[in-house]
Amino acid sequence: MIYTSGVITDINKKETLEQLQDNKLALVCHKLQLKPTDTLLDIGCGWGTLVTYAAKNFDCDATGVTLSKNQAEFGTKRIADNGVKAEKARILRKDFRDLDKNRRFSKIVSLEMAEVRSLYISLIPSPSCRKELLTSELRAFHLVCSTLVFVVMILS
Repeated sequence: MIYTSGVITDINKKETLEQLQDNKLALVCHKLQLKPTDTLLDIGCGWGTLVTYAAKNFDCDATGVTLSKNQAEFGTKRIADNGVKAEKARILRKDFRDLDKNRRFSKIVSLEMAEVRSLYISLIPSPSCRKELLTSELRAFHLVCSTLVFVVMILS
């Protein structure tokens, strides 16, 4: 289960909705340049699809945050059902602004939350929050909306 969109990679190839959605997840992970040493934070992770996909296919440490109890439970089960260990991926039921201030992430992503929120800017963590959440090696925040327009900010 993933919100709204998929990606057609080959117009001559017939693909299911699930394949199109996996194409989107792969594209996002490649755009993030995920690698096993990365720590990923997915803000508004929904049902945990990206968290599960990234941990399983890119071997990164992935954390998703959602405010929904049902989504957190479903996402946690999805992680386990996909053979990903809880030490490698997790869904937390909390606001990203309430995360442990000692925890750092090398990549932060928020997929398709702009449709849910009234303003894009409301998604982008404040400068102080970005400083607290991101590691010093890479300071980037990726916002992806259903049209797959990437807004990338490199932070100093």
